[in-house]
Amino acid sequence: MKSYEGVSANAEVNESVSPARNIVGVTIFRHADRSKNTTGADQSAPADSGLIDKYLDLTQKGIEKTRQETEDYAREVIDKLPSDAITLAVGATDMFRTAGTINVLVDKLEEIYKAADSVSVLTQEEIFNQLGDPKYIEDSRKRWEDGRLSYKYLTTVGSDKIKKTLKIMKDFIEENKNKKVIIGFPIWVKGLTYGRHWGYWTSLGLLNATPDQYMYEYYAEKGLNQEDSELEMFQEWLKYGEKASPLLTRGYVEWAIKKIKSALEAGAEDKDKVALENDLAKLEKGDISGLLSMPSEVPNNYMKSANRISDFASRRLGIDERSLNIISSTHRLDADAWKQSIATDGTQMTKDYFENNTGELMEKSGWAHKSFSDSEK
Repeated sequence: MKSYEGVSANAEVNESVSPARNIVGVTIFRHADRSKNTTGADQSAPADSGLIDKYLDLTQKGIEKTRQETEDYAREVIDKLPSDAITLAVGATDMFRTAGTINVLVDKLEEIYKAADSVSVLTQEEIFNQLGDPKYIEDSRKRWEDGRLSYKYLTTVGSDKIKKTLKIMKDFIEENKNKKVIIGFPIWVKGLTYGRHWGYWTSLGLLNATPDQYMYEYYAEKGLNQEDSELEMFQEWLKYGEKASPLLTRGYVEWAIKKIKSALEAGAEDKDKVALENDLAKLEKGDISGLLSMPSEVPNNYMKSANRISDFASRRLGIDERSLNIISSTHRLDADAWKQSIATDGTQMTKDYFENNTGELMEKSGWAHKSFSDSEK
């Protein structure tokens, strides 16, 4: 069973990474529209940027679109899950907008199922309220900026607040053992990270010297708007996957070398300096491995992340025997690679396929879901 944009069909996806035995579904939501004034970890605070505080760097238009998409998702996926299935809407990248999107869709699911006897929803807001922390948005943002709201942070023995957070989730699951359960609490999962596919977060990302930044600037000089730029970027990424993109090899390398040298000359210190020097050494050899993965690698990266979340749920929430549906929020180019894998039964994405199917891929954002039968595990 596969679903994308509310369309379902029966198919099997040939993926080399198999889902954990209790996973019955994996969903990727493309993050909601964000303010164009925010990029990465140095995003301005909501109060300064005029954004919607509760949903971390999302515009009102983006919030409404995700709410509408969630209605379709509830009908297409949640309603069809096993009667005791647990949905964990927890996977996010290192960008605030993906965490905000998780909160939007879970809040909408709570609204949809509020009167339902068979479904119970636990939101991030309620978790923080139970912790006695009414300012959960500010706290959440600070944790994200400190690099502490992550998979590792939640899955190791931490502060009393983290222990209480996990207990709240576990108790909620136990209290609703005969119902479908939905829990929303976005955590940063490394395998979903935008930087994993489009540039280092710790070094090049801080410089805005990643491949996507280069391509945005490249197309901006040609007079393309953001929508058209992303379309061109995606096609160029596919060409890169076919080892046929001078723009993403020679052009990017020359540009990034200049960026790094400027940062070193400006006085980068300590770990930043070491990271930049290592990046520079690689780039001067024409090596961009680790900076940019192939489109065909995205589905497996997503499945590995889903399996990590399943392991977390088993070890910390005690749900070994219940069916698990996992929701994550990621970014447009990566999400489209996942969507294409579902739409084509796991066929490797190519530039020709993309050009013949842009309506299914780039022109529709939203979500893409893959259901798994026992034979696929």
